[in-house]
Amino acid sequence: MPERVGDYYNLMPLDSSQANVPHKSRTFRYQTISYKATHIRTNAVCYLKRIM
Repeated sequence: MPERVGDYYNLMPLDSSQANVPHKSRTFRYQTISYKATHIRTNAVCYLKRIM
C-alpha cells in the first residue's frame, strides 16, 4: 500500500479483508477498494475509493 497518494497520506483500508482483495461494486460493476486517508494541508480525514 502506498504511503501517499496525491495530497493524501496515512491510507488505511476500511475493511481488513479489502487490503488485498478488491470489492466488486454492484452499481458500477468495477472492482473497488475503500480507504480512510488524511489530507496533507487540512489534516481532514477523508474517504477515498480506488476504482480498478
